[in-house]
Amino acid sequence: SAGVDAGIEPLRVVDGAMQDPSGPWEVAWYENLGSLGVPGNVVMAGHIDYWNVGPSVFYNLGSVQPGAEIVVAGDDGLQYPFTVEWTELFTSDDMPMDEITGPTATQSLTLITCGGAFDYVNGEYLSRTVVRATRSGPGIPVT
Repeated sequence: SAGVDAGIEPLRVVDGAMQDPSGPWEVAWYENLGSLGVPGNVVMAGHIDYWNVGPSVFYNLGSVQPGAEIVVAGDDGLQYPFTVEWTELFTSDDMPMDEITGPTATQSLTLITCGGAFDYVNGEYLSRTVVRATRSGPGIPVT
């Protein structure tokens, strides 16, 4: 398990670019891509690590295995369960963004963070870790 318990900040994809989460412990939800509780693809991203902080909110995302459960609490007071279908590392240049962030026929959750080798010259990771999960049950009231 990645062991993430974090707040979610609504951000957007602007001119094809995903806005970055504002800090090491924030998870970005791209509100113009999909919403909880309805069919489609809910896309979220978080930092793997952060300058002067170290490991951050999605540091362990790459270790999430198929079959793992992810629960996301919505603004509607319900918790939505998802089951991980796959975890994959894509190079930044070969990442099929339309497939990863585009609409899905069923309710999906897509989590994205940096991964792979770090390019110290340009100060960025060369790959992205992506986890895709599918809704696995009804929304349950938060107690």
